[in-house]
Amino acid sequence: MNVITKICLFYALWSLASLALAEDSVAITPQQLQNLGITLGKIHTTGDIPQASVPATVVVPPDREFIVGSTQPGLVSLLHAAVGETLVQGQPLARIKSPAFIALQKQFLDAHKQHSYYRSVYQRDKRLWEQGIIAERRWLDTRRQYSEAVNAENEGRQLLAIAGMSDKAVERLRRSGSLQPELLIQSPVSGVVLERMTVAGAQISAPSPLYRIASLEQLWLEMHVPQERIDAIQPGDRVSIDNGSITATITLLGKNVNVETQSVLVRAVIDAEQPPLRVGQTVDSTILHSTDQRLFKLPLAAIARHEGQAYVFLRTPQGFLVKPVQVIVDEAAHAIVSGDLDASREVFAIDGAVALKAIWLGLGEEEGEE
Repeated sequence: MNVITKICLFYALWSLASLALAEDSVAITPQQLQNLGITLGKIHTTGDIPQASVPATVVVPPDREFIVGSTQPGLVSLLHAAVGETLVQGQPLARIKSPAFIALQKQFLDAHKQHSYYRSVYQRDKRLWEQGIIAERRWLDTRRQYSEAVNAENEGRQLLAIAGMSDKAVERLRRSGSLQPELLIQSPVSGVVLERMTVAGAQISAPSPLYRIASLEQLWLEMHVPQERIDAIQPGDRVSIDNGSITATITLLGKNVNVETQSVLVRAVIDAEQPPLRVGQTVDSTILHSTDQRLFKLPLAAIARHEGQAYVFLRTPQGFLVKPVQVIVDEAAHAIVSGDLDASREVFAIDGAVALKAIWLGLGEEEGEE
């Protein structure tokens, strides 16, 4: 700003100072308002007090993350899914050529045949026992053999399920008696492939992981809050990210302090289903404590300070009314304040509080004060 401009501004402000109606008001015309570049805006209420702004990491809840693998040794003949691919439950992931899997199928079929045989013996001997034709010892022996056959078939069915064979595939095997040459690994849930842990052609042992899959219907935020700030936070407080477009609710405060960082783990559940976030992503977050106190959120440029007190300028037909407020929290561009304000009807100076302060106090009266 050159000297001439400073002199002009000095006389403009001096003339405006003479229009002050009282100690708690500033008289100003619409033309003067425009010349000074003062912007007006509505007052906004808020029920949230920012407690801490910390980086947060997007993580998957442990009950929604799965390691899918093979319990049978063999050769990975084909991989169907790539990293980042979206899956539906039951979608094929991999095919394994495994002699051990073929042996399990044969064991199941043998147990099924034994079950069928001993079921017919059981039904025959039951009728004979009821008619008193056979001895009790024979009937008890038949019952034991039949029970063992049932258990053997159930065991074979469970082993095939553990190996990765679906119930439908086991039933097809039972009906057809035809052995499957390869073990088909399917996705246990609908989700996204986070990691592929093998390659086609690899010889794997048992057990061996193949994929890491996550269901992304619910995500968490994990933050590390400095331990001196943790007492101001409690479960149920909200977390705001992406300028408030995504929120989360705090569910856990850690019980221990990290020795190296002197911080405490804070975990929050993201409120939205399938939010536009990626697992492992780091985002800027603000922890908000809800309160019943009547609070207002104002731009920092709307607040003037004088002798340790903060003030805002409320629009009136004659100019502005000077109202004291108490600053609760200072943020980067806004402040949370309390005071005798009415958000439903009052308009205040969003920008230009410095010029209005100079008029209110008298130009040069507080020249060295911010």
